[in-house]
Amino acid sequence: MPDDIAFVRELTITPELVRRVARDATVELLTGPRMLAVWALVAAPVAVLVGVTTPGRQGAWAGFVAAVLLPVLVVWRTRRSARRALGATLVPGATVRVQIRDDALVTETAAGSTCAPWSTYAAVRVHRSALLLRFARVPSVVVLPRALLTDDDLALLRARVGAPSSAAGGADDGAAGAVPGPQPAT
Repeated sequence: MPDDIAFVRELTITPELVRRVARDATVELLTGPRMLAVWALVAAPVAVLVGVTTPGRQGAWAGFVAAVLLPVLVVWRTRRSARRALGATLVPGATVRVQIRDDALVTETAAGSTCAPWSTYAAVRVHRSALLLRFARVPSVVVLPRALLTDDDLALLRARVGAPSSAAGGADDGAAGAVPGPQPAT
C-alpha cells in the first residue's frame, strides 16, 4: 500500500457498531438468493420428512418443531459466523479507513489494507448499519460500516460499481446494511 494515499473517510469502531453491522450482514446473508434456495430445497423438506417419518400424532408435532427450530438454528449460526468473521476486521477501538478513487476502492481495517479495482465488485447493498460489496467472480462480500460513508460517497460508489467498465452490471440500491473491511463472507 503506497504511503501517499490519503484516506478520505475514517471511523473508530465500537462494540455496538460491530453488533449492528453483524446484524445487517446476517439479514443480507439470510435473505440473499442463495439462501432462499436453501430454505426451499432443504428446510421445508426436512420439516416434512421429520413429520412423515415420526409415527402417530407425534409426527405432526415433530414436523412443526423441526420447521421452527431449523430456521432459528440457521439464523443463530449465521449471526454467530458473521460476528466471528467481522471480529478480525472490525476490532473495537481500531480505525477503519476508506478512499474512493477513480480506479479502485482502497480500504484499511485491523486486518490490513486493500486496493481493489472496481471490476472486482458486482453489486452494492446498503443497510442501516452496513454496506456490502458483492464480489464479481466469487460468492463473497466485503462489509464496511455504513457510517463510514456519506450519501454522496454511496452515490459515487454505486456509480463506480455499476459503471460499464465494471465486471458486473448495475448497482443494487438495497435498503439495508453492511459488513466491514476487506473480508470475504460466505
